Amino acid sequence: MAIIDHYNALDEQQKTKFRDDILKITGWSYTTFYYKMKNDNFSKLEKEAIEKYITKTSKK
Repeated sequence: MAIIDHYNALDEQQKTKFRDDILKITGWSYTTFYYKMKNDNFSKLEKEAIEKYITKTSKK
């Protein structure tokens, strides 16, 4: 599943938590987060970190 697809499947509260957690993991600003999400513009390491986070949180 693409990161944006996962994000779009979340409700508003979950999207906020997802965004805030990703900002902590990556050190991005809000603007960078939304730019990268909109354009699917992740480096390999960013994508791996986000996918790891998704896998970890999906198991709960």
